[in-house]
Amino acid sequence: MISEKREAAVAYARSLIGTRFHHAARVPGAGVDCVGLVVLTGAHIGAWPEGFDVLPYPPVPTLMQMRSKCREYLNKLDFKSIQEGDVVLIIPDKLPQHLGVVGRHHSTGGLSLIHSCNTIPDPRVVEMPLVFSSAFRFCEAYSFPGIDL
Repeated sequence: MISEKREAAVAYARSLIGTRFHHAARVPGAGVDCVGLVVLTGAHIGAWPEGFDVLPYPPVPTLMQMRSKCREYLNKLDFKSIQEGDVVLIIPDKLPQHLGVVGRHHSTGGLSLIHSCNTIPDPRVVEMPLVFSSAFRFCEAYSFPGIDL
């Protein structure tokens, strides 16, 4: 059984499913990017002070920019410790530049990734089984501040 904060994080991230992808947006139901999904989810569970954000940032992060911000504002985890309500940083190309919130997939029972995907025909927040592959390589995992480990 997961904690209330973890449950709240997953439920909030899921409430954004279907929201259109829009770079640097923070408008539930209208537009959000992968960083915005994590920022809004963390704010919802009280992980950061009111008004917290990491704006501005470029559409494609440079070098280790995203990893640095994650390490600054989230708690780094060991790969084997990933659980619902955590955040994963993924390398879809050459650099760590995609984030998502970990959930539990309704049909497989395995872990899932709730993320704002801009590489699908209708860019939006989706939930998919969490499977690391050559297209989605694992970089690091994190927990939100104040969430149980």
